[in-house]
Amino acid sequence: MPGALAGADVVIGSRMSGAESEMPAMRRVGNVLFAGLITLLGDQRVRDSASGMRVIRRERLPSLYPLPNGH
Repeated sequence: MPGALAGADVVIGSRMSGAESEMPAMRRVGNVLFAGLITLLGDQRVRDSASGMRVIRRERLPSLYPLPNGH
């Protein structure tokens, strides 16, 4: 699998694989729908768009600035 990620600019972790989640059912449904939308728009599979676990290629950081003051 590392070879598959070698060309990625951003990698998003997932809380959805493995053990049972304690996430409320309604939130889980919303997360699955939103992740599906991101998958369609980005043409890459995203399982958990709200996980907060992200790794970003250092060379891509300048394209994120300026960051917003809020969330």
